[in-house]
Amino acid sequence: MSKIIITTENLLNQPYEVVGLVYFQVRNSGKPYRELMKDYKPALDEMRRLEKMPNTPKGFFNWTGSELEECFFVGQEEIKKRASILGANAVIGFREDTDIYNDGGGWFFMQMYGTAVRFL
Repeated sequence: MSKIIITTENLLNQPYEVVGLVYFQVRNSGKPYRELMKDYKPALDEMRRLEKMPNTPKGFFNWTGSELEECFFVGQEEIKKRASILGANAVIGFREDTDIYNDGGGWFFMQMYGTAVRFL
């Protein structure tokens, strides 16, 4: 997992320069989704393991393992990857939008974006 900071606001308290916009979207169906989730299986399994540890306060991770939670985690990691490619140290103004379709298919579409910045 990347050391890139993600924040919804500018809470960095240090000078930076904007290096670009980072964006990720995913839909919980189809081959691209299945391949992406395979890539993150070890990290998702680790989150499940940590949630079950006896010394972990109940709900500390608040991890239920739902597809929405998994996609949110994976999406943040993908945002960090893209920010890293741009040479950024952080993503500010992070936003996420999920559209849930209740047409019997049980699928959703998630979009995430933010501004990648590099510390000066």
